[in-house]
Amino acid sequence: MNGSATTNLQFGRFTLDLARGCLRADGRDIELRPKSFEVLRHLVENAERLLSKEEIIGAVWPNVVVSDDSLARCMSDVRLALGDAEQSIIKTIPRRGYMVAVPVTRPIVRAGPPLPDRPSIAVLPFTNLSGDPQQDYFSDGISEDIVTNLSKFAGLFVIARHSSFRYRGANLDVRQIGAELGVRYLLLGSVRHDATRVRITAEFVDAATGEQLWAEYYDRELTGIFAVQDEVTQKIVGTLVAHLSRFEVERAMAKPPGAFSAYDYWLRGNAIMKTLHGDPTGQRIIAARLFFEQAIAADGNYAPPVHGLASTCHAAWIEPYEMLAAEYQQRATQERGLTLAQKSVELDPHLPDARVSLAHILRWLHRTEESQAEFARGYELNPNLVDYRYGLALIHWGRLEDGLEHLERIMRLDPFHPPACQTFLGNAYYFIGRYSEAIESLRAAARRLPTFRPTFVWLAAAAAQLGNHEEAQEAAAAVLRRDPAFTIGKWLELHRFARQADSDRIAEGLRRANFPE
Repeated sequence: MNGSATTNLQFGRFTLDLARGCLRADGRDIELRPKSFEVLRHLVENAERLLSKEEIIGAVWPNVVVSDDSLARCMSDVRLALGDAEQSIIKTIPRRGYMVAVPVTRPIVRAGPPLPDRPSIAVLPFTNLSGDPQQDYFSDGISEDIVTNLSKFAGLFVIARHSSFRYRGANLDVRQIGAELGVRYLLLGSVRHDATRVRITAEFVDAATGEQLWAEYYDRELTGIFAVQDEVTQKIVGTLVAHLSRFEVERAMAKPPGAFSAYDYWLRGNAIMKTLHGDPTGQRIIAARLFFEQAIAADGNYAPPVHGLASTCHAAWIEPYEMLAAEYQQRATQERGLTLAQKSVELDPHLPDARVSLAHILRWLHRTEESQAEFARGYELNPNLVDYRYGLALIHWGRLEDGLEHLERIMRLDPFHPPACQTFLGNAYYFIGRYSEAIESLRAAARRLPTFRPTFVWLAAAAAQLGNHEEAQEAAAAVLRRDPAFTIGKWLELHRFARQADSDRIAEGLRRANFPE
């Protein structure tokens, strides 16, 4: 958490604070909905050129079909926030798109995290050259698979996907990206594919000097994509780590599915699940579930979509999604998720993500020892694994210092961590009684993701403990709008905190926030 680089974009009297995800002017934050902020961010980051509506929609709503009206509403929000009714800041070019009409400056990047004591690398999202933004899932999936393969080497320090993918489409010098992420090396590339072939370029650079260390071009049948991923991984490892055992190299190689379509469907579903918490309806879970089921139908022995399907069950069980109300807190939903997670581990015992998916479900079944064992096995298989859920589990198991240490360690691997991590930090600070730090972290999470119910539960309790009664009431109201049946008793039963002191402390805060018993 401490020491992460902050990148700001300055235009006129306005500042885009990318680390905090907010717009500022004259020393104060200006309210913007998350999607409106992302639209403004994309425009400002690409201030040197005209952006079509299609490009903006593809960048801000990847893998989601939206109408021009969604973009128009966001542009209206942006203009209102900027006071730009005269279009002096952002020009509308009729029938062509939008362009920022004022100079944009980037302050000198302050020193980011210090370089680790082992070779460090970030894999930037490979550029989709198909011309169709709907194919981003494919290039993203290849990039993510390379991240996963590299992460399995204990001798490497690999930045998490969530942070490295923040640089999609960014027109930045590789030295700046390396400084912000605190890594020595970057992997960049591009992907183009048609019905039968895939063409991948990969470029490996020294981020400290900008020097290209090597570049490769691959032109293969689609089914050869797994060999390409393995070749790229081996070449990076061969460049960075002189002495790795044969076992480690073999362990890192991807296990390809029997049918390429299974891999393609898995990538589609996985891309949708990355945006899960931004959709309170459950539509994204349903869409992802369909792709996972298609992947399993294509190859029933391919483990990733099986644990992906397990994740959709757990998501529907733990949060009240409008379109999945029949699955919320239902034993059958939870049991199906457990069965699928166990099957994915049976299919591929060496898949770290399958292990932690199973561990997470076992954690909510309060099978603590089994959950701990699966989490440990997942991190043994992938020392660079970034999974905030383990930090949350440690906190709720009463191991507060271990939980904080875990979250801070993986936040170094993921400098631009997701907002849920800030919620989990808020949990830890709350239990320690550091309410001011808890509320700061929870407010930041709420700004970045205003649809994540647990954030507002903890925010209401922290605000109430600090005597901020109006804020506590607003947060409680947000929870009850999402889940009218919420009670303190149900929340305590769901979590079953290991320490009675923790249970009593959160109950006290929720009562002060006037939640129903």
